[in-house]
Amino acid sequence: MARSEPTTQVVYLFLKDYIKQHTYPPSLREIAEGCYLSVAGVLRHLDHLEWEGKLRREPARARGITLVDEDEQAKGRPVLVLNRLVSALGRNDELPNQILAKEIAEAGDEAAVQELIDHLTDANKDIQNDCIKVLYEIGARKPELLDNGVAVDAFLRLLSSRNNRLVWGGMTALGTIADRQAAAIWQQIDRVMDTTDQGSAITQDWGIRVVATVSAQDAAYEERIFPFLLAFLKRCLPKDLPRHAESALIAVHAGNQAQMLALLESRKGALKPAQRKRVEQVIRKIKAL
Repeated sequence: MARSEPTTQVVYLFLKDYIKQHTYPPSLREIAEGCYLSVAGVLRHLDHLEWEGKLRREPARARGITLVDEDEQAKGRPVLVLNRLVSALGRNDELPNQILAKEIAEAGDEAAVQELIDHLTDANKDIQNDCIKVLYEIGARKPELLDNGVAVDAFLRLLSSRNNRLVWGGMTALGTIADRQAAAIWQQIDRVMDTTDQGSAITQDWGIRVVATVSAQDAAYEERIFPFLLAFLKRCLPKDLPRHAESALIAVHAGNQAQMLALLESRKGALKPAQRKRVEQVIRKIKAL
């Protein structure tokens, strides 16, 4: 993360002075009044300070701010990822998770990524859900942070979870690194295809992207995967065909285009005008290969 903004430093100095004078931390409203900020603005600057390791917060406790002494700060940012998750903050929106993912990606924080992976098996289901959300958001921004065996193995294991959010979250995360980790995904391609075939709409959307991307990486992969793609596209609902065909396009080349063209042409009659238009765009792209 970049260095503290000037106003963030003002909030930090206000906290130091207040605690020195009163021996206990200020409330959010007192910080807002003392720094001429809104409460929402205060929360944003506290997020920055916590991320930098200058303070710790206990969201469930009033005045739950503790400043970290400078000796501890000098040792490096403590791992505070769990404190930043939606479930820890008592929020009902996804914004904190998205902000956290953005900051981890920008900082290239491998330790934070590992903490998130470790807590995919947390006893708290809400923490599990938040962790996979942050991880696939990181993958969308900086996939190289997930480009390792530990991450891909963790995501593949999630495909067998009884928690559907972990299943589609794991598939989404795999989708961000499928081109980088095709060989590892190939080792469990049957699991990936079965999960795609039987999964929810989101799982299927990302599953088709994953298997199509893997198929495109190696002729041996294609031999096993491309028939699955054709079979899936043949039986999926007409309303779903356009987006799945678009996702599968990466697996099509001059050597297999005739099979895909024949399938798509055979299904055009069942499509509504807008759906047919999208499929025809895919057909034109295939013919141009």
